[in-house]
Amino acid sequence: MNVEAWYLEHVLEVIAPTKQSLATFEGFQCNGCNSSQALIRYVGGNFTMLDSQFVDLQSSAAYIAGSFAFVSNSSFQGQGGAVQRQSGIVVSVSSGVEVANCSFSNLVTTANGGAIYAEAASAAIIGSVFSNNSGFTGGAINILASTGNLANNTFDNNTATTGDGGAVLLEALASNANPLAPNFTVSSSTFVNNVAANSAAGIRAMEVYLLDIRNCSFHFNTANGILQGPWQGSAIGVDNDHATTNVFLRDSIITDSLAGASVFLRNALCVGIINTVFANSSQVGLVILGTIGDSCVDNFADSIFRV
Repeated sequence: MNVEAWYLEHVLEVIAPTKQSLATFEGFQCNGCNSSQALIRYVGGNFTMLDSQFVDLQSSAAYIAGSFAFVSNSSFQGQGGAVQRQSGIVVSVSSGVEVANCSFSNLVTTANGGAIYAEAASAAIIGSVFSNNSGFTGGAINILASTGNLANNTFDNNTATTGDGGAVLLEALASNANPLAPNFTVSSSTFVNNVAANSAAGIRAMEVYLLDIRNCSFHFNTANGILQGPWQGSAIGVDNDHATTNVFLRDSIITDSLAGASVFLRNALCVGIINTVFANSSQVGLVILGTIGDSCVDNFADSIFRV
């Protein structure tokens, strides 16, 4: 389906009859589209989008509310200067959301999550590229979930214009009833030239049980600390009011953080910094604030801190 439009309420609206219903959008193309809401509005069951392309977006590409959402091999490109009312993709599903092998660029929103805003029991973002996106918080991605997996992604030059998480903001799902969740894993990903007005230009995690970062690289990220001062983590910031967060940073490299501490951890239950290199931080590589839980012995095995 090819669409060239200037202003519509929705290009397509689908209301599924049951939660088991399946709608598949394949080869959908939209050039220069604008709408008062999302171009595609899907409510009900399972949503799949394959091999689709959105060019010069001036509004949200899709609003998905149902059971499960899967988006693959698709691209979403904004105009840069054009401000969207919502993220490139907005997802609110009862089960899970998976985005694989997609690209998101030049998406600008006055909401949270410039490219993706997702509320789901589980979220997976795999093999995708996020460049030059911006949102109030979570310049590229804002995820509220019980479990999350981000793997093999690239985040370049994304911006949180008023708050935290220049590239990624991870939060506990409000309805989560499991005290051992949410759990987030970030692996084999690159974070370069991202900016946060406040804290954590790379990854910001709030009220999570586990944050496990593996084989990632962070370079030239900047957190300006306009609300909470300069120690809020230019690359990574983790904040928890209840001292229940376990943070592991493994086999990674963090260099050239341009403001404050490279990594800032507050009220962590357990911290492991393993085989990780910190180099050329503008002020300090790592700040841990608050009491570490008695059940954990800090592990800084084979890590290197360089001025």
